[in-house]
Amino acid sequence: KEEGKSTASQVIRLQVELEDLGVVLWAKEQFDALTNQAISGDDLYREEQYREALAVYEQTIEELEQLVNSAEEILANNIESGVSALAQGDADQALTAFIVATAIDREDQSLKDKLDRAENLKLVLASMKSGEAAEKNGEFDAALTHFTKARDLDSLWTPAQQGIVRLEGLIRQRRFEDAMSSAFSALARKDYEQSRTAFNEAATIVPNSTEPEDGILQIDLAVRMDEIDTLKEAADRHVNEESWAEAIEQFEAVLALDDSLIFARDGLAIAKERLDLENRLKRFMNDPTIMKDDSELNSARRAVVDASRVARQSPNTAKQMNSLSRLISVARIPISVVITSDGRTDVTVYQVRHLGRIDSTDMQLYPGTYTIVGKRSGYRDVQHTLRLMAGTTLDPINIKCVEKI
Repeated sequence: KEEGKSTASQVIRLQVELEDLGVVLWAKEQFDALTNQAISGDDLYREEQYREALAVYEQTIEELEQLVNSAEEILANNIESGVSALAQGDADQALTAFIVATAIDREDQSLKDKLDRAENLKLVLASMKSGEAAEKNGEFDAALTHFTKARDLDSLWTPAQQGIVRLEGLIRQRRFEDAMSSAFSALARKDYEQSRTAFNEAATIVPNSTEPEDGILQIDLAVRMDEIDTLKEAADRHVNEESWAEAIEQFEAVLALDDSLIFARDGLAIAKERLDLENRLKRFMNDPTIMKDDSELNSARRAVVDASRVARQSPNTAKQMNSLSRLISVARIPISVVITSDGRTDVTVYQVRHLGRIDSTDMQLYPGTYTIVGKRSGYRDVQHTLRLMAGTTLDPINIKCVEKI
């Protein structure tokens, strides 16, 4: 009788232990059968069939102990099943497995965390589905929001982490492309400041991309080409106006920007030639008297020949050429010059003739500039500069020394 009572207590202890292990979740039918079996032993005990009751109790204890010993394997199997279900997104299977696992081992925090993940898995999957749909439709910001929500529900959910990384990359790429598009649009309409700002923004979005730097180089090139175009327009205008000095300035400015430009090289050479020709023509026209010298007269004739080569396309040059030609035609026509004195002053026309002490003389001189000097002992020298122009009529020139020293 006492042995049966002790054995019955052991049955109860094992039942309590199994209940603490959540046996109803993983071996309910077997546990219920053993419970009924223990009750039958209790009935035999109350009927004072102690030997038969003891046999029932001992059989029940053996089978209860087998259940207790199987809990560890059940735990391992459910952990394996739950982890697999989590990875595959099987929320129901994961939830069932970790409910069993946490019932068997109530102290393991990692199992509680896995149970939390299993409980959130359906919400996680719903957020992921919404995110994938938004991503497919190109709604990247919305997709990122859904993936972030999924990650917040389960920080270990790898697809959510991958989705966030992917969407951040897509959003960054879209921002980069928008900035580049804006930059090129601004470049096309010559809004270089806005274009440079947009290229710099693109460079901050994707620092390792060379495209923004290439774009900025295009801006620099466009700015330079615009400047060249402006200078070329000005140079062409000055060429048409035959303002050769100004044209030279513009062509030189172009070559300072790009010395390989043929139009500027050729334009500069032509402008310099035309400016030189213009200066040569003007030199003789401004002072025809210098053609008194034979070498200067020959230079004037060469200037006319050179001018004839461009006179057809340059009315201004043609006009200058004709004017100089007329001056050349009279450069060797002598002009009568009467020089008078007092018979006591020694008179000389420099580089022409020493006249001596004269009262009056008539000379034939070519157009030009002459210096006439009078000298007399005891008197201050006198000097007269004669600028003799073709076609002019002169009054007699009186040269005499009258101021005593």
